[in-house]
Amino acid sequence: MARNLTVEHVLPQTWETHWTLPDGVEPLLFQLDRDRLLHTLGNLTLATSSLTSMSNHAWEHKRKHLTENSVLHLNKRILMQAEEAGRWNEVAIRERGLALSECARKIWPRSA
Repeated sequence: MARNLTVEHVLPQTWETHWTLPDGVEPLLFQLDRDRLLHTLGNLTLATSSLTSMSNHAWEHKRKHLTENSVLHLNKRILMQAEEAGRWNEVAIRERGLALSECARKIWPRSA
C-alpha cells in the first residue's frame, strides 16, 4: 500500500495569483463559483509528499510536475481530461467529480 500520500488541490486554494479569470465573465460570480469548487471531489487528488511542491502554482507547472513525477492513475486521468478540455478548469473539475462519484457509487453501493 502506498504511504506518504497527501490530498492536494489541483486548482489551488489560493488560485488568484496564477489562475486568472477568463475574459468576458462576471468576476464576482465566477470567483464565487471557483471558490465553491475548490474542496469538491473533482478538484482533489492524491500526491506523494514530493508532489506537494506543486502547491499554488499555475496549471502549466502542475501539469509538468504531474507528468514527470506521478505514477498514480488518478493523476494520469487528470492530465488526459485537462488535455481534452484545453486546461484544468471548472468544467473539467465538475466532470471529474461526477465520474469519481459514479465510480464510488459502484464500488460502495447503498443498501436498500
